[in-house]
Amino acid sequence: MPTKAEVKQYVLERDNHRCSFCGKETKSITQIIPKCLGGRIIANNCFAVCQQCANMHSIRLQDTFKTEINNKTNRATLYTDASVRKAKHKRTKLAFIIRSNNSNKIVEKQSIKLPYHKDTTLMELKSIYLGIDRLINLGIKTAIVYSDNSAALGLITGTIVQHSKRSNNYNKILNEIVLMRKNISLKFKWIKREQNREAHYLTTNAME
Repeated sequence: MPTKAEVKQYVLERDNHRCSFCGKETKSITQIIPKCLGGRIIANNCFAVCQQCANMHSIRLQDTFKTEINNKTNRATLYTDASVRKAKHKRTKLAFIIRSNNSNKIVEKQSIKLPYHKDTTLMELKSIYLGIDRLINLGIKTAIVYSDNSAALGLITGTIVQHSKRSNNYNKILNEIVLMRKNISLKFKWIKREQNREAHYLTTNAME
């Protein structure tokens, strides 16, 4: 049985040390079917990928995940976060994590870098929007959405009234979330930042 290091070396040589998505040189590999869904670290289940593409793309067989969800509870939990870096290289980073309610294992996580934007609440709304869109695409019917941004949750649930100057910025994305809620049953809950550490790590790690 080959070791993990041997499998990695073989896969990198097989894929010419190039990311399977963008073609950039890389020293990393990932699994098609992740470990949490029963995937093994073998050559046929691995391919070369750069870190950026690993964060931006869903790296799994979609049909496999949909089958896993449909055979279980069809429920999931979504954690979202948005971080803004003002100093040095200005960056905004969004992230979301999806956990299976049946196994409590992470079945997907994504982080996305965007140009700098000073409105953290608006960025959090975008992160929530992206996470809900992904839940729907995966066939999830019921989910709990956790966020540590109380303002964003208040705007979605209607407990906070928008400031008039921000209405145009918020209305479009809030209306999209309203339309999405026709396709999925959602509950929104606030959590402390330390309880949202996994999503927060995705937005603060490698911000440069």
